[in-house]
Amino acid sequence: MTSPFRRALVSAMFATLAIATTAQAAALRAGIRLLDCGATDPEQTVTLAVRPAARSVRVLDAPLSGSSQQFHDSTAVMTIGGNREDCAALEPVLAAINSRRFLLGPPGSGSRAKLATNLLPGLNRAALAETLVFAERAGDFDNAAINDTLRQWPS
Repeated sequence: MTSPFRRALVSAMFATLAIATTAQAAALRAGIRLLDCGATDPEQTVTLAVRPAARSVRVLDAPLSGSSQQFHDSTAVMTIGGNREDCAALEPVLAAINSRRFLLGPPGSGSRAKLATNLLPGLNRAALAETLVFAERAGDFDNAAINDTLRQWPS
């Protein structure tokens, strides 16, 4: 779900690009690149990439996935959607943001990959819940002990 702030920001970006004056449009044609590191709806990202493309504005979506510690250590996973040339041009910026980056395809690919990778932790949580219910029903376990065991389990 996109936050109201995020929707407002995307709307403002669309409006700015749609009503640019001739002078602003000329500046946009100079090869500006927009880097979107938010958790954006992939279709909004594609639309954003297509609209300004006529004015040579290049859009890369590069959302991040990871834990708070990974964000702090710059080791979260950045999934990037965009043109390889634009990604290379923004490499110093991308490197300053995060060390683990993957260019996956055209604009929208980064956001789609984030959606796909978010599925795995959700499935893991569901599997953990099922495991705890099974353990509770299967034996006379100390719940704290089984939880500690599962935290240390290699898988």
